[in-house]
Amino acid sequence: MNDEVNNGVERFGRFDVDYSRRTITRISDNAVLKVSRSETHIFALLANTANNTVHRETLLKECWQGKVVTNNSLTVAIKNLRTSFSKIGEHNIITTEPKLGYSIREASLIDDGSHPPLPEDISKHIEAHEIAEKLELQEHQDSVIKKPAITGKKKKIRLTQ
Repeated sequence: MNDEVNNGVERFGRFDVDYSRRTITRISDNAVLKVSRSETHIFALLANTANNTVHRETLLKECWQGKVVTNNSLTVAIKNLRTSFSKIGEHNIITTEPKLGYSIREASLIDDGSHPPLPEDISKHIEAHEIAEKLELQEHQDSVIKKPAITGKKKKIRLTQ
C-alpha cells in the first residue's frame, strides 16, 4: 500500500505521513493530525501491512527503536491515534485483533470521495462566515427588548458586624 516516498513524506493510500513533522495528512481535504514520533511509525507500519495483523511485540520493537517501553505505551499510542483520527471523522481506521495486535484494513486507506478537497481560496469562505456571524449577532441584539433605566434614589445599606 506504500505508494511513494518524497522528502521524508510517505504516502499510504489517501494519507501522507511526514516523519520529520510528525504529521498524518488526509490528502483529499488536507486534514492534518499532529502525532508523536512513535504514533507516526505505528500508523505507517500498520498502513504498510494493510489487511495483516501486526503483533504487539513487533510494534513495540519497531516503533520505539531501541527504547524500553511497556505494553501500556502501545495501548496509549493506539488510543491517541484513534482519538486523532476520530476528530477528522475517521472512526474505525485501526482494528484491534484481540490478544494479537492491530491492523488497518486496506479499504480504510482508499479514497471513497467522502472528504472533498478544501476550496483553493478558503479565505473567501472564512470571510463570508465571519460576515454571517456578525449579521446574526446584530439581528440578535436588535431583537433584545431594552428596558428603560430605573431612576430614583438609591438606598444605602449599612452592614453591621
